[in-house]
Amino acid sequence: MSSNDMSFPWKEISPGNFRQPLDSFGRIWSTFYHTDAKYGREPVCIASYVKFNTTLEAKDLETNLRDAWKATRYFNPGIACAVDEFYREYKIPSQDEVDSWMLETFKTQLSKTPEEIIKNHTRDFHPVLHFFPAKDGNTRHELVILSNHMFNDARGEFYFWNSFFELVTTPEAVTFGDESKYLPPARDDLLGLPPSPSVPSYGKAMSLIGSAFVPDPVRTPLRPSNEASDGGCIKRLALSESQTTKLVDACKLKGVSVTAAVKAAHILTLRGLQGASDGNYRDECFGFEMMDPRSAFKRSYNPSQSIGTDYHILMPTKFSLGDNKTFLDVAKDMTTSFRTIREDFNKDAEGLDALGYVMLQALTTPPEDPIPPIFSSLGIVDDFMKSNYGGSIVGIEDIWVVVPVNSGTYNGLWVWTWRGQLHLLTSFNKGCYSTEMMEKALQTIVDALLEGLNIE
Repeated sequence: MSSNDMSFPWKEISPGNFRQPLDSFGRIWSTFYHTDAKYGREPVCIASYVKFNTTLEAKDLETNLRDAWKATRYFNPGIACAVDEFYREYKIPSQDEVDSWMLETFKTQLSKTPEEIIKNHTRDFHPVLHFFPAKDGNTRHELVILSNHMFNDARGEFYFWNSFFELVTTPEAVTFGDESKYLPPARDDLLGLPPSPSVPSYGKAMSLIGSAFVPDPVRTPLRPSNEASDGGCIKRLALSESQTTKLVDACKLKGVSVTAAVKAAHILTLRGLQGASDGNYRDECFGFEMMDPRSAFKRSYNPSQSIGTDYHILMPTKFSLGDNKTFLDVAKDMTTSFRTIREDFNKDAEGLDALGYVMLQALTTPPEDPIPPIFSSLGIVDDFMKSNYGGSIVGIEDIWVVVPVNSGTYNGLWVWTWRGQLHLLTSFNKGCYSTEMMEKALQTIVDALLEGLNIE
């Protein structure tokens, strides 16, 4: 891709120093980060976890992990970029600087758990890889990567692990100096968008936001104030392979997508919990859907060299739940909406850039009320990463992605399929939401799915 036909190119501003203007989504994340710092809020970060087994000896394993992480920086230099309000910058490092970077960003954890790291390191800005060696007779090792969300999106996390374990099992020596050729392209360039949104683009964005506004939407009910202290909590639940197969078949038969079915079960579950809490059963829901735009990219893109920037889309949506709508009614509405949005933007991405600028103020101003729950469907993980690497040198046993929440009212649901099983994960601050209620919500979502699709 030539920099001459890009709106947000990387340019060498001095020998070994490169700069890229931020696109619309980069501006959102940069503004988010600086606004969080201004108000003393917890930054929005992303974390992913992997449990794996290996035939490598302990010493060789750690050496290979470190070498793979260093090679990751070479092939994905975006993970070491400095970011200000308007630009991303990258400097070709000296060997001493590479060594210092390795000490700062690869951590072997001998006494802490992955949960403790995710809870206590959300203010780390650049990606840091934490290694938890097997101990006490256990043969399973664990890894966590944690960074500010502007450096990756959830699907990008799976792509990262895939390329990382390829480097672990097939080591590749690297020499820094020419890695600028791997600096990540901006999302808006990949979508073929101009340097600035057009007037019609702003019109499209305003129409999307205006049509999605709901004054009193469905929300996750808060627990009584001062009932518990702040603290991040993650809860997970998975359907069996048999249940997942039946779910997929039933969705095809009913003409709904799996994403829409889970989203419908999620929002109807929260509607019931909120209504039971305050006696008001809302008839509308609003939220930001996390959508992956990669299918709409107009330019070449290498997913194994993309960690270092976030490519996903925040899409405002509204759905009606009233008039005695059933689960299937809501799921069909959501299926139609999601497909229409994706088809429209795959044809023409105009408006996605303006959408970011229009949402900037709303997204960075401290909300007066709890925001509606985030929903993110990550797809089929097996399409993005393998289960075994180097033959049988490394075997993946568990994986998940999350946006941790240690304070505030943010909460969300992440959904994906892996090895034939549908997985659901919720992240929340237990100071705002009851752990018991959130566990109940997860189970109720599954029950609503199975009942709504007539699955035994």
